[in-house]
Formats: sequence, structure tokens, C-alpha cells
Amino acid sequence: MHAAASKAVATAHSLAANMPNLGPLSANLGKHQEQYRHFSGWTYVAVKTIATKIAGQPLYVGRIGKPPKGRKLYLPGSLKGLGDTLEPLASHALLSTLEQPNPLMVRWSLMFSSVGSLLLTGRAFWWLTEGQIWPIPSHWIEANDPLRGSWTLRPYGSAETYTLPGEDVIPFTLPDPSDPFGAVSPLQAQALAVATDEEIQRAQHRAFTQGVHPDLMVRIGKDQAGNVPTLTDKQRQEIVRALVRRHGGPHGKHNPLVVDGLIQGVEKLSM
Repeated sequence: MHAAASKAVATAHSLAANMPNLGPLSANLGKHQEQYRHFSGWTYVAVKTIATKIAGQPLYVGRIGKPPKGRKLYLPGSLKGLGDTLEPLASHALLSTLEQPNPLMVRWSLMFSSVGSLLLTGRAFWWLTEGQIWPIPSHWIEANDPLRGSWTLRPYGSAETYTLPGEDVIPFTLPDPSDPFGAVSPLQAQALAVATDEEIQRAQHRAFTQGVHPDLMVRIGKDQAGNVPTLTDKQRQEIVRALVRRHGGPHGKHNPLVVDGLIQGVEKLSM
């Protein structure tokens, strides 16, 4: 129990801020990589619920200005506050790009990945290239200067790095009030609770898969020479199967146990 608790605290520290302060020029790539590893269990359920909800929201593009007279606008509820100053556009290059951001994704998957990164790491990045939008994991990219004039991109598992102009990268952050260059994620804020829950689940899983919890102890009787024989593995298995077959499950709960010459007795085992 003490070891599990110690591991939970250590994991929480790596998720949060117990790492070297690399300054404003670094996104703390090691911490972000660790945060992505916790996209499982209840964290996955929570992040998936929020990201799915946001990714499913409709997107609109409009032109601010006075629309033609006599034209009645049918605006979605979220835009009615703009009144007659907004003219919705049926089509726009931004909408087309978001609907098919890159050869591997649609708008839903782009938004889901972006929101998921924000919730896990406090940061999300879009790389704009040749009419495409690619979401970049937070531990793949870091700014080269405080004003983000350029970025260094290194895909996970690759030895090569690429320098991207600042105008080609759109960063999103959940701001850290204590650091204008920093970010704080919901996962980071709940690091200790998440790490503790994960260790509890691991401990329960180990108890189920590795625990030894026998209820009965069977004593083998003596042979004709007065010695207690040593049973082979096969003989032990046969005795266990016979007991389970006769007395296992609800149908055998109150069946009497017959002890013959081989078995000296059966005792309730408490551990």
C-alpha cells in the first residue's frame, strides 16, 4: 500500500509541475508526453465526453455589416445577439478547409484531437500548410523564442527536426495566470486525484489476477505405513476438481462433504 501511494505521488508530480523549470522557451515536452499517457480510464471517459460535445458543434462564418434591406435572416440561437449586423455566408474557404482539414481527417476528428490536447496538456497546435490543417501533439513542438517567431517540430520517434515559421502555427492554450508563457490543463490541476485513482485500479487488478485466496484446506490422510504421501500436481488437481464439481456454485452449497480414506479432513481456512 505504501509503495502504491508513493508511486501515485511521484506520478502526480510528473503530471504537474515537479520537473525542471525550462523557462518560457520550452513547452516542457517530457511533461506533455507523460500527460498523454494518462488518456485512459476515467480520464479518457471525461475527456472524450467533453471533446465529443465540442467537436459536434456546428461552425459558421459570417460577414459583419448591414445586410440587404428586406432580407430576413435566420440565425442560429448562438448568433442572435448580433442581430441584423451579421450576414451568414453559405460557403467560405475556411469552412471548406475545416470540413476536410487534411487527407487523414475530417472536421470532427480535427476538433476532437485539438480539444483533447487542451484538456490533457493545456495546449493544442494547428500546423497550416498548403491549404491543410494538421493538429500537432504538444510534445512534438516547442517555440524557439518567447514571441513564437518560429517553432521546432520533431515528430515522436523521429531523429529529424523541422523549423516552422511562426505564421504557419496556431497555438491554443488554457492560460496559466501565474505565467504569461505557460498553460495549465484540467489533468494537471487534478494530477494527484488521477494518479491515486490509477494506482487503486492497478492494486485491485493485481489482487484479482495475482492474489491467492483459498477458502478450504484439505488434509490428506496417512498411508498404510503411517506416512503422509506427497501428491503429484495431477493428483492435487483431481482432488480440487472433484471438490469443485460436487460442492462448487450455488447448486452445491449445502451438499454434505464425504471424507474417505484419502482425505483426513477439510478445514475452513482464514487468512
